[in-house]
Amino acid sequence: MEVKHSYKCFRLGNITCLAFLFLTAFSACAGGGECEGTGWARAASMSNARSGVRIAVLNGRIYAAGGYSGIGEQYEEASWTDVMEEYDPVADEWASKADLPEPLYQFAFAAANGKLYSINVNTYEYDPIGNSWTPKLDPPDEIVTGAAIGDTIYAFSIQDDLYSYNTVSNTWSNILAPVDEFYDGGWPVSSAVLDGRFYVLGADFAHPWDPLRRLFEYDPGENEWTEKATAIAPLVFRGLAASSTRLYAVGGQVGGKSAIDSEVGISQWVEAFFAEGNSWSGFACLGAARSDPGVAWYNGKLYAIGGGRGPESKNATNSVLVTTAP
Repeated sequence: MEVKHSYKCFRLGNITCLAFLFLTAFSACAGGGECEGTGWARAASMSNARSGVRIAVLNGRIYAAGGYSGIGEQYEEASWTDVMEEYDPVADEWASKADLPEPLYQFAFAAANGKLYSINVNTYEYDPIGNSWTPKLDPPDEIVTGAAIGDTIYAFSIQDDLYSYNTVSNTWSNILAPVDEFYDGGWPVSSAVLDGRFYVLGADFAHPWDPLRRLFEYDPGENEWTEKATAIAPLVFRGLAASSTRLYAVGGQVGGKSAIDSEVGISQWVEAFFAEGNSWSGFACLGAARSDPGVAWYNGKLYAIGGGRGPESKNATNSVLVTTAP
């Protein structure tokens, strides 16, 4: 499959009409519209405005790394950032930490083995005690998202393949069970771990619109993928996080720039996936539209961190929203 660093998901015509219908149906939670039932409040803001910021939780702290400045072209490295900040949920304070070894956007960032790991074309390990990064064994392919189960990080590549990285032995696996049976390619995607299984939610550029809602589950024990219930809203650039009982998909963008080229395409929509019933349900809307926010769940609270306020994640914000979430 030919892969390019560009994001053109929709074309004009019927897709634009579908986008309009979606915005009408979800007018309470799309764009800048009012949203009933929002339970979100503002927490302390990051020092740096970013969209596409990657989030990991370690030792009671929330780390926000990398992302897109929201200025310039989204897929040009000059617009990416190497900033990492640490959030203390109890004190509601942010602190600057050692920068990533390189500016990154659309990469895996996860906590495992008492450390943080940043993975794209290179692998780096962060020691929170020494506040320092160390190079580790590089992945077999460019990684765009990932999450940890125990000491193993499951890393999804730009070629739509899944690899595993053992953080203890510093080794990469061969390609695991292929997702191609269900997933025909699509980027960006978001991922999270729930109940020992790895989930990927994202776009399928080969079959636009409906596949934007597709969710895939990888079971490490069986080494197999299963397609799960489709999400309610057809959005891209969502944030995804897991509590102990469900997944949360937060914010996003309706269509691509060619279909919707205004802030009305940015959404406040939040929904939850329940693995036990294989079903989705609407959750309290953000109250502020966000594309590509970082999302974290910690100690009964859900955080939406940064994100874009314009098409293709532009006009980034440093604001943080928080709500109680089971």
